[in-house]
Amino acid sequence: MKYLFTITLIIILSNNLVTAQSSVYVQSGSGLVEAFQRSTPQQDIMINIRGSAYLSPSWENGTVMLEDNKKFEGVLRYNIYNQQIELLYMNNYFSINAPHEIKEIWIGTRKFIYAPIIENKKGNKLIFTGYLEILAEGKIILLMHRDKYIKEDPSTPRHPSGMNPGKNYVVKKTYYFQTEENGTILKFERKRKNLLELFGDEKNDISFFMKKQKMKNSLNETDIIEVFNYYNSLNIENTKTDLLPINLQSPE
Repeated sequence: MKYLFTITLIIILSNNLVTAQSSVYVQSGSGLVEAFQRSTPQQDIMINIRGSAYLSPSWENGTVMLEDNKKFEGVLRYNIYNQQIELLYMNNYFSINAPHEIKEIWIGTRKFIYAPIIENKKGNKLIFTGYLEILAEGKIILLMHRDKYIKEDPSTPRHPSGMNPGKNYVVKKTYYFQTEENGTILKFERKRKNLLELFGDEKNDISFFMKKQKMKNSLNETDIIEVFNYYNSLNIENTKTDLLPINLQSPE
């Protein structure tokens, strides 16, 4: 069944504002949702900073699906540094204003969700929300969260003024898993031993697969995706929630 969407560019004027603010509202089951809010795009070419703030600086066709499964299609890109997904609409820039109203986002061939994440740091349980890319789906879902930060790099040429050291954008990837029965998203370390603990009674089968593929103790992203896809291809009747170990993270 197809849905028709009314996407309205609304100009909101206030006596307290010098300039106008704009929002894109999308009609959903609960009424108009302020899905996108006018924003200023990240300057991708910044003085003395190498690299990009974005997953890809190019705009890509994408889809934003709301919780009621209604869709908005447009041109999108993911600003990792600011943790914003941006929309280009009528030559104006917008960012997602209510990510909790969104079920999933497609940018090109990449699928993202916005969800709460649980991490254990120094014995304390931390819960935060963020965008995660889904790398493998099935009985156990593999997800990855990206962060970008700016790091000084003496090898990067200085600005002609000589005032600032060279800097680079550096990306940090963190991997998580989620089971079908338990929606909790938990972090795991990219080590063979930690990964095997995820798979319960199937870990011997997974271990044999990893040896056959000649995977090292420290796994790269391609290895992890292959392992999750292999596990999800096995004919297992039930995925039990007791596959969720509580000590997956090494002390920090």
